[in-house]
Order: sequence, then C-alpha cells, then structure tokens
Amino acid sequence: MNQGKSQIITKLLEEISGEIVPIYSDERGQVRDFGCISVEGLHVVEMKSGSARGNHVHDRDEIMCVIGGSGICEINVEDETTHKKESIIVEGDMKAYRIRAGIRHIVRNIGNKTFYLVCFCEKS
Repeated sequence: MNQGKSQIITKLLEEISGEIVPIYSDERGQVRDFGCISVEGLHVVEMKSGSARGNHVHDRDEIMCVIGGSGICEINVEDETTHKKESIIVEGDMKAYRIRAGIRHIVRNIGNKTFYLVCFCEKS
C-alpha cells in the first residue's frame, strides 16, 4: 500500500484492533475488551454473501467489529468534505474499526459465506 493510501485510512477508517481494543486469547478462544463504555445505537448485523449495508454518515464516530463468520468484508469510506475515498478488505474475524464522524461508509460481503458485525457509537 502506498503512503498516500495509508494516510487516508488513518484519517477515515482507523483499525483499533489489538492495542486500543485489547484481545485476550487462550485455548477457549478470544475476548475483545472494550472496557466500560456507554453506547448508543448498538446493532448486531448479519451480512449474507453479496449483501451491502450502509452508504450513510453519522454525526459521531462509529465502532464496527467483524465478530464472526467466514465471509470477506469490504469497507468503503469517503470523506464528505475532501471526497477522498478508500477501501479495505477484511478477511477473518475479531477486527475492529473506528469510522470517523462525517465519513460516508458502506460495508459489502464480497465473499461466498456469511459474516457478522457489531456496530455502535459511544454515548456522548
């Protein structure tokens, strides 16, 4: 990935897996710890193969977590002000992303299997 695209992802779509949202793993599986936060608009979303959701904007940051399944998630974002665009492909689960306020976004399942998301905004 070139430097320009990396900067766009940092601004528009920030991966928060790992350091910001720790993952604890053992022989039983994984736990993603968001800590004690108050949320609004909590959604659990099933994404069947070929489906798309979104193409909208929020007035605050949204956290989007791929929590399971084996589909291939494509996240497209566009800054409404600068019209910069970026797409990423997410394979596998237990990934978390912060989509900044004012960033248009759409999620597509471009794989041939279903995957699941949890999406929410932190309560202000």
